[in-house]
Amino acid sequence: MHSLPIFLRIRGRPVLVVGDGATAIRRAQVLLEAGAVVRLVAPSLPQALAEAAAQGRLQHVAEHFTPSQLTGVWLVLALSRSADENARVRHAARQQNLWCNGDAGADSDGAAGDFSGDMPGDIAADVLFPAIIHRSPLLLALSSGGRAPALTRLLRVRLEAMVPEVYGRLAELVDEFRARAAQGRDRHQRKLFWD
Repeated sequence: MHSLPIFLRIRGRPVLVVGDGATAIRRAQVLLEAGAVVRLVAPSLPQALAEAAAQGRLQHVAEHFTPSQLTGVWLVLALSRSADENARVRHAARQQNLWCNGDAGADSDGAAGDFSGDMPGDIAADVLFPAIIHRSPLLLALSSGGRAPALTRLLRVRLEAMVPEVYGRLAELVDEFRARAAQGRDRHQRKLFWD
């Protein structure tokens, strides 16, 4: 495996996002949806994030990146359109032992790769953002390690069609029965119950 797939409970945790292109906006929106406290370092505030900023869920810092901006953050996303700035962000994050997701330099429409697999090891991305299928509380995540984002997007679209919204409600229903299924049953009986 190229990485260990895990889910992070990020609600209430501070995350620094550097950049204002399409990729940075998408990542910030996902982080906000997960409840993170987002600080966006970008020359201007993207319109797509203006409402979150007005509500106080996102802090906009209209500056260029400096290592001091990493103070107190839990996760860093280096998603500037400048490969040099992303390298500086990743390097500074690594120096402070912070998890970082980086981009080799996103173009204006976010079409560039999301990951830095071709960068030197000391500044490579530690965090890979997967394609996400959200059927709360059910989450599915897909990753190609940044090698085949088009394939990952294709699979996400197909899986979205195969996993309808109602599966989220099914997961909630299963949760309601978990305690009852465990009471007085051995492993084999529990398996029969769920089957």
